[in-house]
Amino acid sequence: MDKSWYIKAFCFLDLRNNHGDSWPIMGHQRFGTIRLSCLAALFVSAPLSVVYAAPNPDQILQFEYEVVCDPDPMAFPGLTGSIELPDRQIRFELLKYINKMQVLLPAQASEFLIGNNAIRLDPNPACQLISLSHALVPAGVSTHSGSSPNAEFYRQLAIRHSPFLVVRTDQYRNRLTDLPLALAYSALRGRGENVRIRYTIYFTNEDKLPPLGGGLDALLTRYGRHADVEWIYEVEVDPLSNVVARKFHGDWWLGIGHSKSKFEGSFLPGTDHPVLYNESRHNVFDDHPHSNRQKKRRVGYHLVPAYEIPHPNARDQILFDQPWMLEASDAECRREGKLPRPIEDHLFVLISGELRDAAVLTEVTTLDGTVRTSGFGKGRFDRLGEDLWMHESYTSIPFDGTSLLGLGDLIHGQVRFPLLSMDRTAFKIDSLRFFRLVRENGRLRNEEITDRFTCRTGNVLSAYCSF
Repeated sequence: MDKSWYIKAFCFLDLRNNHGDSWPIMGHQRFGTIRLSCLAALFVSAPLSVVYAAPNPDQILQFEYEVVCDPDPMAFPGLTGSIELPDRQIRFELLKYINKMQVLLPAQASEFLIGNNAIRLDPNPACQLISLSHALVPAGVSTHSGSSPNAEFYRQLAIRHSPFLVVRTDQYRNRLTDLPLALAYSALRGRGENVRIRYTIYFTNEDKLPPLGGGLDALLTRYGRHADVEWIYEVEVDPLSNVVARKFHGDWWLGIGHSKSKFEGSFLPGTDHPVLYNESRHNVFDDHPHSNRQKKRRVGYHLVPAYEIPHPNARDQILFDQPWMLEASDAECRREGKLPRPIEDHLFVLISGELRDAAVLTEVTTLDGTVRTSGFGKGRFDRLGEDLWMHESYTSIPFDGTSLLGLGDLIHGQVRFPLLSMDRTAFKIDSLRFFRLVRENGRLRNEEITDRFTCRTGNVLSAYCSF
């Protein structure tokens, strides 16, 4: 499909009269010159139309560093910092789990940074900065090898329209909660030959989980993580990159619920970067400030959309490809006294298929009679691929590390998917994959263990796995 292409030709009939002639009208004997002009264009049909991306003047401020921290599990695992600009403050974190971090800077901001000592690091007695270097990299530098004819166009669009997120009012004081860790993007089909770029943002957690939704256990049940993942912004452009629509992830009313709202807010000066405001403790957004603090001084994050979520991947795939984000999420939940159990003490299942009008648990029964259910049985998942491709999602089942090591070798049993709702249910499983998180040299690594399971897929009523 990537090699599919077609040609569109646009032709124009040009009627010209020679000197002294009249225009060729019916009954006239002197027709002059008739010219046929055609313009042909090559279009790639998969996955979406090729779009034109103008040169991008933005810069990426890239830090390379090493941070060493005390083993205290209640300490913040890194250093916080900020970039002071005339009209805003950009926050960032140097976490001990990685050694690179990026901030997006529009051209005017990068010029100010060069001429002023604008970068500040905050002290943390639990951590020591061993080394630090930074450099400005043009955002227009290609990072794609040509695997898709459209990939670089989408990346450039994603950078050009990436949002600046102003933190919640409570985060002006509480610097260490619900931290934005990363920004990803997806290219979706728009109207006609238009393209939509949808942004997905990853937070360490959300302070206000729905009280009736099972709390952190519900996050584990539905998504296999404690982190909060939200779509934040979407822009639709025509094949010449002209913006035709802008939407953002808002609420219903007073921070309650979720909605898709038309963006009518402001932009960073001279750019296409929208300014959004985090307005709720479960991380939904608005295009206008909600407090005097947000009105007086914009303090927030300008993350680089460094990751792409292609079809049909789950949004959570980024977390398992970058497990340091899962570590940062666990660290925050532990500091705030709300961590049910470490993220590595779980079996993770990636379910691909179709799910509609159903509520489902994942149930693992071992031969000794022990039954384990996703989210400790306190929650359920009722959708796949939420807010994006609607095809696949992660879920998790609590296991201690020793039991995980023995699955399929010393420990045997089966996996089933009991339905909690049967009305108008549609649940078909196309494939199942299994993972665990292992710790090596103090860092988490995602390890696939699907080969330890033998599965029958299809209708959920007959789907099961043995190990």
